[in-house]
Amino acid sequence: MKSGSRIGRLVALLLSAVMLISAFTLFIAADSPDNAVIFGRYVRAIEDSSSLSEKLEYLGEAKKAIDAYVAAGGTTEDAAVAENYTKYLALEEDIFDLQDLCFDFMDNVDAAMTEADTYSSLKTYMNAAGELFEKIDKAYVGSYVNYYTDLKYEIEDKEATCLEYIEYAKAAKDADTFASAKQNYDMALNKEELIEYPDFPGLDEAKADLALANKFMASKLKTAQEFIRAVENISRAKSVPLGIEAAYEILKRDGVDTTAEGADYAFRTLENTKKSYDRSVKASNRELDDISSTIFDLIF
Repeated sequence: MKSGSRIGRLVALLLSAVMLISAFTLFIAADSPDNAVIFGRYVRAIEDSSSLSEKLEYLGEAKKAIDAYVAAGGTTEDAAVAENYTKYLALEEDIFDLQDLCFDFMDNVDAAMTEADTYSSLKTYMNAAGELFEKIDKAYVGSYVNYYTDLKYEIEDKEATCLEYIEYAKAAKDADTFASAKQNYDMALNKEELIEYPDFPGLDEAKADLALANKFMASKLKTAQEFIRAVENISRAKSVPLGIEAAYEILKRDGVDTTAEGADYAFRTLENTKKSYDRSVKASNRELDDISSTIFDLIF
């Protein structure tokens, strides 16, 4: 048995003893009823009580009464005690079963707090405690209820970090653009730094997903390099229109991902260069039209 659980059990028993000292006096009347009557009163008290601590104390007093009755020459089959004794045995079994559940709960919580050194072992202890949580007498286990709930919420927060890492890694792997892959990849790396359960299920698969995402991004960057150089060389081409046309041809031919680093800037530059060139051509055409109109007016 774990030391923490032993302390918890001792505290529970001591508290119940203090609480019930005054209650026991209720069963000892001034006329000192015989042990059969006292035994019956304690059996009824066990039935009426909703507290495990009280049930245990009343059970102990009932045992003293029936033992005294037998020691005085009676038997458990006597009419005075037979019916209550049958109830007593059934109640005794139920009470000890419930107490065992409480001890198991405390043992598992204690082990989760002090012995678990992996996520797997931690979950094993916590799942075992969780299965008992609705069955135990929470007043009897005392502070172990708080230990359990606090640890449960702490685990859930840390699990959420692991799950987010896995989700971001998968999203990065499944992305169809460089920008989407990069965003989810970076988010996954941020979460990875916060992971406290290295044996959490799915982490190895997530790392594999990130490796695939990294390969995907590298491929997109490589494909974009010729396009980026073409945009940079527009000003060096034989003419701006030819340089613009060449860049667009590479963009279409290679299926360049314009969200890739460098390619995004190059694409904006290409679009702006084309717009500026188109505006200049239109302006030149308007000037030619004005000159032609003037010459026509002068001649005629």
